[in-house]
Amino acid sequence: MDSDERLLSLFPAAVRNTQDGRITFWAVCNALSIDVAIGALAGGVFAALLAGSNMHWSWYISLPVSVWLLYTFDHLADAWKTKGTAASFRHRFHQLHFHFIAKVFLFFSSFLFFLACTYLPEPILFFGLCLGGLCSLYFLLNFFSRARHFTTVFKEISVAAIYTTGIWGPPLLMRDADVSVSVWIIGVQFFLLAWTNLILFSNCERKSDEIDRYPSFSITMGKQATDKFTVFLISVILILTVPAFYLADTHEHIIAELLIATMSIVLVVLFKYSNAFQKREIYRSIGDGIFLIPFSIFLL
Repeated sequence: MDSDERLLSLFPAAVRNTQDGRITFWAVCNALSIDVAIGALAGGVFAALLAGSNMHWSWYISLPVSVWLLYTFDHLADAWKTKGTAASFRHRFHQLHFHFIAKVFLFFSSFLFFLACTYLPEPILFFGLCLGGLCSLYFLLNFFSRARHFTTVFKEISVAAIYTTGIWGPPLLMRDADVSVSVWIIGVQFFLLAWTNLILFSNCERKSDEIDRYPSFSITMGKQATDKFTVFLISVILILTVPAFYLADTHEHIIAELLIATMSIVLVVLFKYSNAFQKREIYRSIGDGIFLIPFSIFLL
């Protein structure tokens, strides 16, 4: 057993995308972006607590549903555009179950429309519509070939910005009082974590993206430049922990920064051993899984 296999053996079969030819439950959840949706909910709870916002219960439902719809729409569009069998497991899964997933997508779209129009507070509803407009613009740019260069360079940062804004925007909008500087720093770090995560994914999926002709940061900039940029982003996140700790004025802020630091360290491990984690696509389970860590703020 080589070093990569020993590293992989530390992870239970449930988190591997394939084990002895079988598809695991976690692999299906990851392919369907269910873990991403739950991670968004964790981030929303995290942001609401730090901002001191008393969020309406409907937002805690609409947030993960919205994130799941956006990711699923993107995956369905990629699966539809791909000629032949996709190289990545996630896109092959959407190709194989395209019609069923599309029906589920339409159901939850209708559910979200009803929930938003009936229960969401008006400021959050307006905010969501504006963000939805930006998402539509992103998808249009990503779909048409003339905008290919734009989406190739800015795809990851655009997704990270939309993801972070959707999670942190409403709690900051509905806050009862001004938030401290440390909370703003944590919000910036959260965005950088999401961006770094996507940059890492682009490196891990470089080969399959080239086969399927999907644009990505890694393909455009090259692996070496992408690695250097990843190190830069992680360094900025870790450097920001110093002022965040110094300016923290509550116990929750200190715990939150510890969780951010933990998420960063996991990304460092993912980056260092990315070759090993690519073998069974474990990198996605780890990369998406770190956004469940904010739930831990209630345990500490």
